[in-house]
Amino acid sequence: MLTRLFQNLWSALVAPKIRLEANFPWTLGKSLRTYGVASLFYLAGTLVPLFLFSALFKVAIDRYPAFFGNLSESGFLLMIVCVAIASFISGFAAELWYIRLKLEGENFSFRKTLALNLDSLKGSWWSVLWRAFVAFGLVIVVTQVVEMCLPVSKIHDPAAEFAKSLTGIPALLFMFLGVVLAPFLEEVVFRGFLYNALRTSFRSEKGVKFFRHFEVSDYSAALASGVIFGLFHMNFMQFPNLNWYALPVYAVTGLVLSESYRRSGSLYVPIAVHALNNLTVMAMTYLLV
Repeated sequence: MLTRLFQNLWSALVAPKIRLEANFPWTLGKSLRTYGVASLFYLAGTLVPLFLFSALFKVAIDRYPAFFGNLSESGFLLMIVCVAIASFISGFAAELWYIRLKLEGENFSFRKTLALNLDSLKGSWWSVLWRAFVAFGLVIVVTQVVEMCLPVSKIHDPAAEFAKSLTGIPALLFMFLGVVLAPFLEEVVFRGFLYNALRTSFRSEKGVKFFRHFEVSDYSAALASGVIFGLFHMNFMQFPNLNWYALPVYAVTGLVLSESYRRSGSLYVPIAVHALNNLTVMAMTYLLV
């Protein structure tokens, strides 16, 4: 029985059944233009809550100086986390609204196009979970290998450093952002939309002439979307002192997430992998504190 189990696992690794169809409805040019405009919506949606908070904060300080003078550090951090969550949701909501508007404007189902369903897995959440745990184990292995190859002893993570300063309700809210909101919203954008669009385009007649094989096309799309995923996590406010060593780690993580999506045919699998990864990072962060 164990022999058969290992044979099945090996077969799943080296000769997987590919469930995600390469049928994204747009050309590469149209997809990238849409992503570019959607990114502007994300930027605007992210900045609006920040500007509103800044204006309201200034008015509140002018009117109630005593209250803010006595505000505890925990209270201040709670405000910061709430603004961060509002900004994150607002930015991605604006971006996804535009993408959905463009798709449904051409009579394409948003959920079906991005495989945000369990159709390929026959409605089985168990199939999502075991695939997510296997992919998560692979994420741990490949990221550790990449980190060992980098010329630094430790990669600095600003989010993890910020999380160390949080306790109580601010910490719980930040965990909600990292474990629930971020995995869902980021996977819809970077795997559901971007990877899907790149993979379909790379498998086109011109793409196959360049990449030679469909597998190479798929992995190239996964790596490209992973790099963009990594760039999204760069803190450009620190330019030119950016944490470039983290980019390969994000890129290979994105590659594994894309592959879990391709093999399962359901966006819920990389969402679950992403959530497990963030949960582990945050749990380790707070345990170390």
